[in-house]
Amino acid sequence: MRQLSENQRARRADVVECAWRVIIRDGVDRTSIRSIAQELGGTTGIVTHYFRDKDELLLFALDRVIKAMQQVEFPEKKSDLTVKNVVACWLKILPTSKDCKDNWRVWTAFMGYAVGRERLMAEYRKHHSEQIAEVTKGFASMRAAGLLTSKGNERDDAIGCLALIDGLGMAWVINPDRYPERVFRSVLNDFYAARAP
Repeated sequence: MRQLSENQRARRADVVECAWRVIIRDGVDRTSIRSIAQELGGTTGIVTHYFRDKDELLLFALDRVIKAMQQVEFPEKKSDLTVKNVVACWLKILPTSKDCKDNWRVWTAFMGYAVGRERLMAEYRKHHSEQIAEVTKGFASMRAAGLLTSKGNERDDAIGCLALIDGLGMAWVINPDRYPERVFRSVLNDFYAARAP
């Protein structure tokens, strides 16, 4: 990709922000280069100047979701490593704030759109593999700290935990009234309690 000036990067960020709003409001299927341009108050040429097509723009929006999730810092110091603190970190990723709710709406819309589109699914699989590796390290740290039973497999625990997080987030998108933060907290506490020593 070509290098962009600071002004171009800011303009590209404006395009992504408009795309973000359109995806949240209209869903991915109804999001088009034209609808993004209308939201931006410009022409389709402005959008296509920064993004070749809708898929490239969606990958950029997905990257925004991923970066937001990666900003949540899980405890690393042994003194901070408690189930309560780990659950609190997961709650920062789940739809418990306006930004996280928007992230989950975009994430879910992206997943629905990506099915059957190999380029998008390949990007998702890459991200998911990286996530599993990171969460596996977290489970290894918790096991080493004695917070989890010595029996078990960190990678299997990571896969199960990520499936739980994805399921909770998607369930919230489908039926937000049934999934307040207390439900997330209870389910996560049960997940870790089942692995307690």
